[in-house]
Amino acid sequence: GASLLLLDCRPHELFESSHIETAINLAIPGLMLRRLRKGNLPIRSIIPNHADKERFATRCKAATVLLYDEATAEWQPETGAPASVLGLLLQKLRDDGCQAYYLQGGFNKFQTEYSEHCETNVDSSSSPSGSPPTSVLGLGGLRISSDCSDGESDRELPSSATESDGSPVPSSQPAFPVQILPYLYLGCAKDSTNL
Repeated sequence: GASLLLLDCRPHELFESSHIETAINLAIPGLMLRRLRKGNLPIRSIIPNHADKERFATRCKAATVLLYDEATAEWQPETGAPASVLGLLLQKLRDDGCQAYYLQGGFNKFQTEYSEHCETNVDSSSSPSGSPPTSVLGLGGLRISSDCSDGESDRELPSSATESDGSPVPSSQPAFPVQILPYLYLGCAKDSTNL
C-alpha cells in the first residue's frame, strides 16, 4: 500500500526478470558495499533510478520500509559488521531512524504465495544477448566494440547510410561521448580532443 516502501536487495538481473510490484532495486557492487559498510555512502546514493531515488528520499522516514532478498528465512543482528547485504541495509536504515523490516522467506516465498503481486518481465529472454543490465552508476547503455577503437564511430555515418542489401545500418551504439557523472565522460581519443 501507500504506507509501504519495498526495497529489493537482489542482483539487478533477478530484479529485472521479476520483482514485487512497486519495489525499488538496490543492486550494490562490492566497492559501494564496502563504502556503505564504513558509513561513507548514504543509502539514497545507491538507487540508480532518479524517480526511485526521489520516492525513497520522500518516503523512507514516513513509510514502513520492507527489504527482501532471494530467500532469507531468518536474520539475526550480528555483532560487528553485518555479513549480508540485507542485514547491512536493514541496520543502516534503522540507524537512520526508519521503520525497517525484512520479508521472511524473501522473494521466493512471496512469489510462491502471492504471484499476482509480482511483476515478471517475459521479454527478458528476447533481449539482445550483448546488452548488460543498467548498473548503479548508469553505465548500462555503454557498448565497447572494436568499431570505435580507431577513434571513429558510427555517428559519423550519414543518416541515409545503408548496407549493401538496402537496409539501414543499425545504430545500436550510443552517440559518444557518454556522460557518466557530471563533468566525467566516456569516449574515444577523437572525442577527448573536441572541446
